[in-house]
Amino acid sequence: MDKILQDALIKDFPVLFQDVNKPMTQTCMCWGCSCSRGWEPLLRRTFEKLAVLQPPVILDQVKEKFGGLRIYYHGGPLHKRRWFGFALFVPGLIRSVYWRVKYRSFGFGICFVQANRATYWPHDDPAQDIVDAAERESFTICEACGQPGTPNEEGWISTLCPECRKNKYSDENMLLRGVTNDTPKP
Repeated sequence: MDKILQDALIKDFPVLFQDVNKPMTQTCMCWGCSCSRGWEPLLRRTFEKLAVLQPPVILDQVKEKFGGLRIYYHGGPLHKRRWFGFALFVPGLIRSVYWRVKYRSFGFGICFVQANRATYWPHDDPAQDIVDAAERESFTICEACGQPGTPNEEGWISTLCPECRKNKYSDENMLLRGVTNDTPKP
């Protein structure tokens, strides 16, 4: 994301970005938002929702991965939970089962982890609901310009509109990146 848009987000949401000036040994936010400018309106809407939660959410990393937005954080309404668990390896089934114990009510919940995304039961984390919705929506928005887009199905996965995809993989652009006619296009 370009510096002007990123600085505006940091200025507008200082509580979320309080780790942005910490060293890379402590946080990945030292690199800022590692995504393109097309997702800035989506990030702004998401951060507006996260900023009102108490206790506050603090961003750990914001990036593009496999054509979608990823937002990692700590804190938030469930910050006082402790996790205990064991791994259950059954091919093609549940990868891990965790029991979540609340400090005060000692309520129990089960976490099913499949394909590296956790879904909690009972699902009662408003911060995670907000982040999940933004991550799902990012697969429908061009990361370069913000218009409706779709992820490609092969090569380096990115969510782009037809116009940006055409420009990104034009012959002139490929030559500038060192890709010749002998090199297979992504």
